[in-house]
Amino acid sequence: MLRLTTRRGSSLTIGANPWNCHKPLPWGSGFGFLRTIVAGKLLRIFPLIGTTSGVYLAAALVTNHLVWLSGVSVSNPFQNLSVYFAGAELIPSMKRFTFQHEGLTFSYLDSGGELPVLVALHAHWMEAATFCSLAGELGSEWRVIALDQRGHGHSDHADSYTREDYLSDLEALFYHLGLERAVLLGNSLGGVNAYEFASRHPEKVLALVIEDIGVELFSDMPPMNGWGGTFASEEELEKQIGPRMLPYLRESFRQTPDGWKLAFDPKDMILSQASLAGDHWAAWLSTNCPALLIRGTDSRVTNAGHIAEMAMRRANTQVCTLNGGHVVHRDDAIGFPEAVRLFLRSSA
Repeated sequence: MLRLTTRRGSSLTIGANPWNCHKPLPWGSGFGFLRTIVAGKLLRIFPLIGTTSGVYLAAALVTNHLVWLSGVSVSNPFQNLSVYFAGAELIPSMKRFTFQHEGLTFSYLDSGGELPVLVALHAHWMEAATFCSLAGELGSEWRVIALDQRGHGHSDHADSYTREDYLSDLEALFYHLGLERAVLLGNSLGGVNAYEFASRHPEKVLALVIEDIGVELFSDMPPMNGWGGTFASEEELEKQIGPRMLPYLRESFRQTPDGWKLAFDPKDMILSQASLAGDHWAAWLSTNCPALLIRGTDSRVTNAGHIAEMAMRRANTQVCTLNGGHVVHRDDAIGFPEAVRLFLRSSA
């Protein structure tokens, strides 16, 4: 059966699932206000019966199959979700959990299962849910755990965002889960956190997958003027974000009683990037576990020469270039998991 959730949290069950299967879906492009569901994430919800009823349904057409998302909540669309897809094998949804560290509550998504663990770390502005598709693709071989890093997603905001803060948070996640060893995969901010954690705890890291980030970093960020605060409507927030960034930030949209806002505070991101800036060659070169560097062909953050130098100077390191920009796992949702899968099969 299909469960829909209203803006106020009440549920309505209609129809039946004709396929009795569910699977997170790869990235796709939407049309009009009917947007594609990405890996169990709701990119856009729209009225099913009418705005006055408050009932919303998420649906998308992907390769001529109708996809339904059940268990959708406007305030938390990732809790207890399932995506139904014609012809797909059954893959468990990621579940949300929390833990406490240094007075903060941290949230993470876990695909579960008695499998080797891959810990996924998102970029600035993003959150754990960005890796739901990857978890679905790797689900038969890897247990994917994706952390909402401090100040992002459903984790608490903090007073500081230093290198030590992020590494301490990751140490706390390993302790909370009782992890002895894991693969670390990180995009941008998450990539630096991954290879710096490996430098500090080489015995805990099976392999590294570093997505579109280098080791010589600067403090500048794309303009975020006007992103802070609360907006009267979702459309106003969309307009403020702009079309280039919108596909990557939509999952960070939050509806509150006062209106729409981002899950993160832009001021926190500036502090975090300032701490991230610097020369990280020492940390990168201090480890020799298998590593895969993935770069997007259209990236504005990395260049091919720098990534090649990182691979040349560090043992046991491969480079993979895929179509896309800085967030390659979203821009090439077919090629990215395949590259990660092949690397891990041969290296981890």
